[in-house]
Formats: sequence, structure tokens, C-alpha cells
Amino acid sequence: MNILLLNLIVNTPDNGLIPCRETNHDSMIYNMARGFVSNGHTVTIIASEEYRPHQPENNSFDVIYLPSRLPFIFKPALLPFPGGLYRHLKKNKDKYDLVISSETFSIASLIATIALPGKVMIWQELPTHQRLLFKLPSKIWHNLAGRVIMRNTPVVGRSLPARNFIRQYLKHVSDKIVDHGANSEIFSPNPENTHQKRFIVISQLIKRKRIDYIISQFAKFAAMPEYSDYTLDIVGKGPQKEELQKLILSLGMTEKINLRGFLTHKELTPLSASSTGLLVYTDQDLNMVTIPESIVNGTPVLTNTVPCTASFIDSNHLGIVKDNWGPDELAQMAENYSALHINCLNIRHMLTEKGCAARLVEIWTTEFAK
Repeated sequence: MNILLLNLIVNTPDNGLIPCRETNHDSMIYNMARGFVSNGHTVTIIASEEYRPHQPENNSFDVIYLPSRLPFIFKPALLPFPGGLYRHLKKNKDKYDLVISSETFSIASLIATIALPGKVMIWQELPTHQRLLFKLPSKIWHNLAGRVIMRNTPVVGRSLPARNFIRQYLKHVSDKIVDHGANSEIFSPNPENTHQKRFIVISQLIKRKRIDYIISQFAKFAAMPEYSDYTLDIVGKGPQKEELQKLILSLGMTEKINLRGFLTHKELTPLSASSTGLLVYTDQDLNMVTIPESIVNGTPVLTNTVPCTASFIDSNHLGIVKDNWGPDELAQMAENYSALHINCLNIRHMLTEKGCAARLVEIWTTEFAK
């Protein structure tokens, strides 16, 4: 099949600031594109010009960057308006067999639904209305554009909450769920099937990620005699670095907690795969690519209930899900690592880029294709 992926926002902005990247190679949508290509499909990505990388790329798929129209109204970091998209779709209406568009609340999804009816499937990530202007734009959009113009457009949720949310507005929503796929060529279990006495955090160092909470709870855990030889690696960069360094120093944890800074996926993978568990305690991040990547690595996850994948982790026993988790839960992760690790290995095929791409095509062909 010839597949078009409409994903205007390639990398997650922080407080409206679009990150500047040398390459988009490690982005979620590039990874999914590689999954489709590996499964024998021809793939094109359309993204907003603001996310164009600084360096030339050599990809196995095409990428088209479209200019954002009226950026003062339709902010490229939130709801970009892709100039020329309708014209491109009409010009290539016979080229594309399937258009997979990210989000119902998206101008690109609306344009694609109008331009190529019967060829569009929405891949829904948001499990709730966007907070912008007291959620009013999102509520108006879902009730008008969703219920009227997009009412016959099929949808696949990326999580159980996302599926249940969008079912309130669109009627053709698959029962099946397909999450972001992790790069199976990079993320893979430790070949020696062993782990070190180390937990890992993979996150931007910003307030909503609550790295301070994780550090404090780990310090209590490491103070327990039987777990005093455990360490914590924090991978990522951000404005809270100095504040977190001071916290680590005040807790006397400088020898046990390491701020490693930013690592590429290739640098990160062996570190993650040999860790006892991934630690998550976010205030608002509903979709976190690091969670499926860790599971594909065979690494269990300790998280609060905020991420949409929390129910998936809990129901498949891939770690521990608990709000206000602390040293007792860290101890359970340490003691039950072997069983949790095996569960991750048994389910990892569902979370790779190839597996997720195949499931999206299967859902389209068996449930929605005319």
C-alpha cells in the first residue's frame, strides 16, 4: 500500500516552544514510518515546516514539510494550519491508498476527510479535550467538525482512555488499540537477560515531570540497608538541572544518583535494557513514548496513573501502577524483576514499530476499507 502519514507536530513542544533538532530520526512518526516500510509499504510523511530538521536526512520514506498559515491564530506548536495540504491531496488522490492522520482535533484531519473521503483513518492520541481557552475550541470542534464533517471517518485509539473519549463524538471507532511503536532495531532486551541494580528515568528536566519527587522517593529506598547498592540514572536535559543537582546534594545521594544529560537512542538502549525499572511520576503527560520503548527493552515500569498506558501496564503485569508510589513500590520492583521482565518480553511484539504498523493496516483492511 501507498500510505500517507499526516503528523504535523513531529516533536513535542515545551510551553509553546518548538524544539530545534539536527534530525527527526528518533521521532515517533519517523519510527512508525520505518515500521510501515519494513512491512513492505511505500510511505510519505507530511509535517509542518517549523519541524524541519537542521541537517539533511537520508530516510527510507519521503517527508514533505508544508508552511503553516495564519500562525498567530493557528499556532504551529498547538494547532497548525498546513498551507497547500488540500491541493496536495487532490493532486495525489490516486497515489495514496490510505491516509493515517494524527488526532481528530486537527486541521489536517479535517482537510484530509474533505479531500479524500473513504481513504482517511484517524489515529487518536488525546484522551480528553485540550485545555486551551477552558477547552472551548476543542469542545466546539468535536461537536461540529467531529459529529458532522468527520462523523464517518474511522478512528483507532492509541490508548483505552483515548478510544473511550473519541467514541463520544465519532461513531466508527475500532475496539482495538494501537500505541506508538518502539524501534525494534534499536530497542531490544539485554542479550544476556540480566539487569543491574539500577533504576532509570528518561525525561525532560521540567517541573511537570516531577523528577524531584522521584529523586526523593529513591533516596528513601536507597537508605534501606538491603537496597543500599542500587543507583538511579536520570537521562535528559532541561531547565531544572541545577535545582535537581542541589536536591541530590542535599539528600547525600551524589554517589547514587547520576544526571546523565541527553543520550541518543543508541546510547540509551543498553542503559535502559539493563535497568531494574523505568520510573515515571508525571503531573500531566498522558502519552509517553518512553514507556513502550522501555517495555520493548524488557524493562518493567513503575508509574502513577496519569499516563494513558497505565491501565495497559497494570492489566498485563508489566510493572506497578500506583499514585504516590514510594520506597515500598521500588522494593517490589526490585524483588519481582524477573517475573515482570518476562511479561515484558512476552508482549513486546505488540509494541514494536513493525507490529503497530501491521495492526493499523489490519484494522483498516478488515474493519474500514471499502
